[in-house]
Amino acid sequence: MRKFVFFLLCFFVECEAEPFFISKEQVLETLKAEISQKVTTDDFQVSLDNWLDAWGKGKDLKEASSIKLTNLSLTVDQRRFTAILNIDEGISRKLVGKIDWLVEVPVLKNPINSNLCITESDITWQKFPADKITSTMVTKKEDLLGKTSKYSVLRLGVPVSLNELQSPVVIKRGDTVQVSYRSQTLEITTRALAKSNGSIGETIFFEPITQTNNHENNSSKKTIQAKVVGPNLAEIVRPL
Repeated sequence: MRKFVFFLLCFFVECEAEPFFISKEQVLETLKAEISQKVTTDDFQVSLDNWLDAWGKGKDLKEASSIKLTNLSLTVDQRRFTAILNIDEGISRKLVGKIDWLVEVPVLKNPINSNLCITESDITWQKFPADKITSTMVTKKEDLLGKTSKYSVLRLGVPVSLNELQSPVVIKRGDTVQVSYRSQTLEITTRALAKSNGSIGETIFFEPITQTNNHENNSSKKTIQAKVVGPNLAEIVRPL
């Protein structure tokens, strides 16, 4: 009989759940698994507002044999949550946090300055919280390809602003450019000096070059506006 009792005691000791340490990461994984059944997106991350308050004194680890999530509640917009985390028996903590929906956007993996154009090999994709992506940020790869930096070297691994990009400069200040005007019945072409740098699609000022006694001069100081349409080519656009 004593042997049998001793056997049972050993059996229950061996079968008792081994205590383990739960970390913030484990709690977040448990939360994400539960939240995934309630939200309408498959791509999101969760963060806790009160991790230190929940555990006290900033401890990131606590010994436990089991954890269970109950009373999970989401706001209507599915961007915030509250839940009760039960640790063993009789120990529970209220958790409050945020749900960030993620979107994938193109970012740069190679440095790009005003002398380089962005190519396919310069682009990679990364996920960011949707509420951090503004209307001025690039979300399509096509808006990066062929563009260059407007001001300085573009940052790597972060969303690019449309305001940081420009088409490559095809006309530089001081270049002699062919400027044309076309209508249904008329076509005029002249030569002019560019007053500033210009990219395709931009409208900039030009100073016409006149020819007198077989010499070109631009002493008139008159200027015209024309749209850059190619290298050393510009076009005056007028409504019909």
